[in-house]
Amino acid sequence: MNDEILKNLREAAEVWGLEITRSEITDVRVDEATKQAQRQQLNAERERRATVAKAEGERQRVELKADAQLYEATKQAEAIKLTADAEGMRSLRKPRRMLSRQRLLLRQYPIMVNLRSTSKY
Repeated sequence: MNDEILKNLREAAEVWGLEITRSEITDVRVDEATKQAQRQQLNAERERRATVAKAEGERQRVELKADAQLYEATKQAEAIKLTADAEGMRSLRKPRRMLSRQRLLLRQYPIMVNLRSTSKY
């Protein structure tokens, strides 16, 4: 913008025999309608940024909650698996105990068999 103003000033000054080498804008007076439009644009940008920040925070909250639920479900599944593995090991030991008890019972109470047959064939 400054270059365009400098160009226009040089063209106007040539007619009078003047040479302008430099120009500087030190103060700009903007009408109230332009100021209001700038304020509205600034407010709209602030609202947009706030909305984006809120949405990003909500996304992170949902993501963290889902991660926590997944972690909890994983730990519960691991606990269930450990419990099932322990139950499986107990059930493998149980038949051995039962078998040893049966042997003990067989030793204590021998079966008496009657070898004489009373029936005739």
